[in-house]
Amino acid sequence: DADHLLISATIVDDEIVTGFSLNPFEYDAFAISLDARPLPESALNDRNTEDLMKGKWMALIAQPNKDEFGLAFKEMTPGEVKASGRKNKNGYQVEYAIPYTLLDQHYGRKWEHFRLNLTLIDADKGQAEAEVTSWMPDWKNGSVGSGTISRTLR
Repeated sequence: DADHLLISATIVDDEIVTGFSLNPFEYDAFAISLDARPLPESALNDRNTEDLMKGKWMALIAQPNKDEFGLAFKEMTPGEVKASGRKNKNGYQVEYAIPYTLLDQHYGRKWEHFRLNLTLIDADKGQAEAEVTSWMPDWKNGSVGSGTISRTLR
C-alpha cells in the first residue's frame, strides 16, 4: 500500500514445532531482517547483535506458537511495525506491515535503499538443528549488501 512495506508469506510445514527460547533458531519461525540505514552502514551489517539491541536494524520474528500469533520479542520491535499470523491445515501464513515513515526515520530522510532478508526456520522433532533457508545469503556470512532494495526519488 502507499504507506507500508507489506510482506506476506505462506509456509507449508507438516510439523510445527514451537516453544520459548531466546534463540529463535530452535523453533519454527519466519523472520525478516531489515536495515534501512544508508548503504555504508546497512551493506556492512553482519546481523550485529549490539546494533540490533540499539534499534539500528530490525529482526522481525513470527513464531506460530498459537493458532493466531504476532511478533516474538515485541520489546525489540518498533511499535509501528505490525505483524499477524495464523496457522492453517498446511502450515501457517504471516503478514507484516512496516511503515515507510519508519524506513525514512532509520535512513535519516526519505529512504533510497534498504537491506532485506527473509528467513524460514523449520524445526522438526528429533532433528538436532532447525533447517534455515534464506532468500538472500545470510548477512553473517559476509555477503556485503545482499538483499539491498533501491528506488530513485524524483
